[in-house]
Amino acid sequence: MYLKFLLLLLILFLGSSCTKDMDFSDYHIGDWLVIKKGSRLIQGNNYEVIWKTQNLNSNKYYMEVIYYFDREGSFRDTIIKLEKVDSIHFRGKLSIPKKTSWVHISLSTPFTNLSCPYSVRLPVYIDSRKPEYGANSIALLNSTKEEYIKFFYDERRLYPENYSIFIVRWAFEEQNNIIKKDSIMKQLKEIALLNNSPEIDIIKLVGNSIIMNYSEHGEMLKNLAMKLKFSPIMNNWEVSGLFVKMLIRNFERDSASISKILENIIKYNPYSHSVHSLITSGTLVDDPKKVRPSLAISTINRWLQKDSSYEILLNKASLLCTKFLPDSIVPLKFLIQKLTKDYLRYFSDEDAYYNLQDNFHSLYNGIGLITEPIKRYAIFSNDYETSINLLKELVEKIDKNLISKGLFYLSIGELYERKNENDSAIKYYFVSNLFLKNVFDLPYQNLTKLLENKYGGKNIAFYLKNLNKRFSLPQTRISFNDLLIEYSDGTKEVISDVHQPKLFIFFSTECSGCEKVFNTLAKVKSIIENKKIKIFLISLENADKLKGLWIYSYFNAKVITNPRSLQNLFNLDNAVPKVLIVNSKNYIVNLIDGYPGEGINWNRIFASLD
Repeated sequence: MYLKFLLLLLILFLGSSCTKDMDFSDYHIGDWLVIKKGSRLIQGNNYEVIWKTQNLNSNKYYMEVIYYFDREGSFRDTIIKLEKVDSIHFRGKLSIPKKTSWVHISLSTPFTNLSCPYSVRLPVYIDSRKPEYGANSIALLNSTKEEYIKFFYDERRLYPENYSIFIVRWAFEEQNNIIKKDSIMKQLKEIALLNNSPEIDIIKLVGNSIIMNYSEHGEMLKNLAMKLKFSPIMNNWEVSGLFVKMLIRNFERDSASISKILENIIKYNPYSHSVHSLITSGTLVDDPKKVRPSLAISTINRWLQKDSSYEILLNKASLLCTKFLPDSIVPLKFLIQKLTKDYLRYFSDEDAYYNLQDNFHSLYNGIGLITEPIKRYAIFSNDYETSINLLKELVEKIDKNLISKGLFYLSIGELYERKNENDSAIKYYFVSNLFLKNVFDLPYQNLTKLLENKYGGKNIAFYLKNLNKRFSLPQTRISFNDLLIEYSDGTKEVISDVHQPKLFIFFSTECSGCEKVFNTLAKVKSIIENKKIKIFLISLENADKLKGLWIYSYFNAKVITNPRSLQNLFNLDNAVPKVLIVNSKNYIVNLIDGYPGEGINWNRIFASLD
């Protein structure tokens, strides 16, 4: 009986000790994310994730999750629809598969990924105590200058074969300005004693590049060209970035060896982060010297068997149209039709982003990449009408990126010119130039060339001015979505809540054209008040410098402290003045780029708001 009692006490003691070691507390990130009982993410478990969306403006939210399997050398991503809890909180379920090393989670809306700042990378554990292979890499990157080194040694102790932790350490030290050449040299000497594997050569290459010692690069590159096969190191976030960039930058030094290394990475690590970077950076698509087109297309097709992401599909379309026409005419047509059909779903299905699993809105934001495949399909198939109509259908829907919109009009003009329908080409070149002026010269060059051919090179300025009267900016709907304007007085405003005409003026205090804009605008103040036009004044200058300007009190405007958000929304460059006139339904009805020599007819412009 006494022995049974002692045994019971021992079990209770061990149980309580184990429970004490296991941390099941909630994990908080700022005031915008809580992972219930998620202070440590453990494989096989599910977690409730609660996002706080205060100061954002969307009725739907989603969570993007990327799972990294560092030992297997692969990763996969998914989009999870969040459930509304109350006016500002949304929740979802985060499942952690077996063998996951770490996860990247971020908040999204139907049209915008909010990964900056609403995202986090978190390590994953096998059980309550032991991190998975590679998890310490993220724990290290998330830590402080005082604590990062313990995660380095923890990974070396648990997984001595994971040499990528050296590069993760150096990346952290470089980002925090605490990197020391002597320390790296000492570590490189220790690494050289470990073994003579390709992984060691990769670490030595990166380390020596950081301290700018290239004496052994040639030998190591030749060794990697012969011996590099499958390696989990190719899936490490930091390694794939640093190593692949180093290979691309140094390609001319030893093109034969580096080309072979890239081929080995692709062949033996097909689903790694390194290969994904090679595809999406354009290396596989744009540079046949580095990667043979036949290998590039087989790599992309192999990837698509696992994951048909739009980022990869758009790159496939580019590769097919630049390297494989006319043989690829049928698959290119099929791919163009699929991308177009799926993109148009964004305007008929409010859950398109989720239903399409368009991770990071690659299709929605990258639709401009499809113009070249459509043009080349038209040229090789001689089916100009279908391609022109397709471009017109797409350009009418583009509701955010004005530069993409301008490039679509440019492509339409180019196809009309190839058909020898020059009047139509002139129209679309002119419209394209309205969007791309000060950004891209080609629309203007094409336009003036056709005008010179048509009118014998006489009075081109007159005909350009006449075009300005004949054609206006096509109406473009802007999806303001979640954009929040922040003012210097501490107040904030959601633009999509402003249900009245809007005038966005991008200016600088040192711009004479901007001064003319304001002086002429002041003369029609009564029209502005009658039409209840709200004016937003946007300058990249210091807010304190702007506060005393007469224009703010005169036009009842406030100093905006996040001007880059508006500049990025319209995808504009820094040239000023720029004026965008937006009606109450959020359509851009006019764009003024620079101060025109003939002045601005505000009466005519404001009449377009009716």
